[in-house]
Amino acid sequence: MEIQRAEKQGRFAAIYCRTATVEADRDALAEQEARCRAFAVSSGYVIAKANVFREVASGLDYVDRPQLVALRAAIQVGGVDAVIVTSLDRLGRDAARTEFLCRQIEDSGVVILTCVVNH
Repeated sequence: MEIQRAEKQGRFAAIYCRTATVEADRDALAEQEARCRAFAVSSGYVIAKANVFREVASGLDYVDRPQLVALRAAIQVGGVDAVIVTSLDRLGRDAARTEFLCRQIEDSGVVILTCVVNH
C-alpha cells in the first residue's frame, strides 16, 4: 500500500512531441522527448510510459493527429497534472487554434509546461 500512496502523492505529466517531417540525419522526436523528460525530472514530475505521445504530422492539422487525440483522451480520463512540450508550436502552428487547444487542456485542470530549447 505504501507504493500506491506514494504514486498518488506524485505529480504526473504527459509528454507530447511532434515533427512535420522526418530527417535522415537526426531523430527530432527523440530529441524532443529527451528534453521533456529532463525537464520533467528537474520539475518533480513522473512520466508514465503510456503518457508519451510522439507523432510525425502537420502542425496545422488539429483533427487527424492520432497522438494528439490520444493525449486529449488521457487528459479527460485524469491522472495527468501537466503536459510538457518543447515549445507551444509542437501543439500546433495556427495561433488561434493552438490557443483554443491550450484553453481546453487548462480548463481540464492540466497545466502546459514548455522547455527552453536552444537551437
